[in-house]
Amino acid sequence: QSPGLVAAPDGYLYVSGGGSLWDGLSSAERYNPAADTWEAIPSLSDSRRVGTASVYIAGQVFAVGGLSANWGSSSPSSNT
Repeated sequence: QSPGLVAAPDGYLYVSGGGSLWDGLSSAERYNPAADTWEAIPSLSDSRRVGTASVYIAGQVFAVGGLSANWGSSSPSSNT
């Protein structure tokens, strides 16, 4: 619940983090609406839950906020 979600100019939707009030997730995935498929991308460096926000900048998805004091990023274009 409450994952970070961003629609990117590359045509994908990116989802990261989320979880319950007690447990956060560090997983990240992207959705290809043209093919109706999901693909795992590199996980965040720290789990995030409740109130996260995501932004796509220069081929990277940045997740900020939530109940984590750190920030994390994923680079889906290089899969790192």
